[in-house]
Amino acid sequence: MSDNLIEITCSRCGHTWYEDLARLDEKDRVIYRDVVEQKHGDVVEQKTYRVRCSQCGANNIVTIRFEETEDG
Repeated sequence: MSDNLIEITCSRCGHTWYEDLARLDEKDRVIYRDVVEQKHGDVVEQKTYRVRCSQCGANNIVTIRFEETEDG
């Protein structure tokens, strides 16, 4: 499984599937983005996506945190 795939479970019907983060960024599904620098120099980026379930059509909200440490 690719590092860029995330598992999503529909909050309405329970269907589970995988989405590629790069495709979510391309499709204009980002509904919120925040970047915060922590006290010890680490940077945390948080993105919230709207993802539609292919089974029932419900919109699901998924938040992903990306952490970058000061040493790489």
